[in-house]
Amino acid sequence: MKGSLVLFLILGLGIIASGLGVALLRNLFHSVLALALVLILTSALYLTLQAEFVAMVQILLYTGGVVTLVVFAIMLTQKLAGSKLTQMSRSVFKGFVISAAMASLIIYLILKYQKPTTPQAFPQELTYSLAQLLLNEFVFPFEILTLALLAALIGALVLAREEN
Repeated sequence: MKGSLVLFLILGLGIIASGLGVALLRNLFHSVLALALVLILTSALYLTLQAEFVAMVQILLYTGGVVTLVVFAIMLTQKLAGSKLTQMSRSVFKGFVISAAMASLIIYLILKYQKPTTPQAFPQELTYSLAQLLLNEFVFPFEILTLALLAALIGALVLAREEN
């Protein structure tokens, strides 16, 4: 096996294991930490695909922003409720059946896929083109997302503050 394939398999197994941790861990805080690991490993996977810009966006936006926001929400909610939050997995069998069906579909599509005989070269300015799209054409949805996250954080702070 080539080194890149071994690295891909290691990262893939790490993502799967961390994803199972997100779904199966009973402590909600530990589930969020497993989610952070999934997002970091996904970013590493992007780096193996030579998509440096997407990897950094993954780390900055998702791992740095969303996970931090969820951790603060959990901490503030625990203070508000006064009890430890636990995650209850009530429908493990249903989730397993749906996950197995989705995995079977993905495996079927991968096996059906015809790999091109000649590798296609990436455009020289791929990162520049992607950055232009994200920062010009799609800047409005990013700003709306920023405002929504800010509103959620302010709402969590208002709910968690102590009443006089």
